[in-house]
Amino acid sequence: MAALDSLKHARPPRTAVLADMLELGDDGPDYHREVGRHLSDLGIERVIAVGELSAHISDNCVSHALHFANTDQLLADCPEFFQDETILVKGSRGMQLDRFVTSMTASVGEATC
Repeated sequence: MAALDSLKHARPPRTAVLADMLELGDDGPDYHREVGRHLSDLGIERVIAVGELSAHISDNCVSHALHFANTDQLLADCPEFFQDETILVKGSRGMQLDRFVTSMTASVGEATC
């Protein structure tokens, strides 16, 4: 939630790329729903959810939301990003979003953190 709160203060357009939080146990779906509702409260313009649990994020936010079953599908069907877009990428290591970050930064030749 703190990372999302930080994204709120970034200059629009803002996108949250969020993958499953795998270590939450039986309460995982509820926590993912809570993230979706929190994104709505923050007014983040676009949400990209990756993974089975993350479908609860995209189903519970009012932002423009896309859902991908896994990182392979995200890489195959990757949406376009604006040059000045602020992008937050967050998820469990097991979801392999680092592959997405590597692909995205390779396409522009540099990354700004």
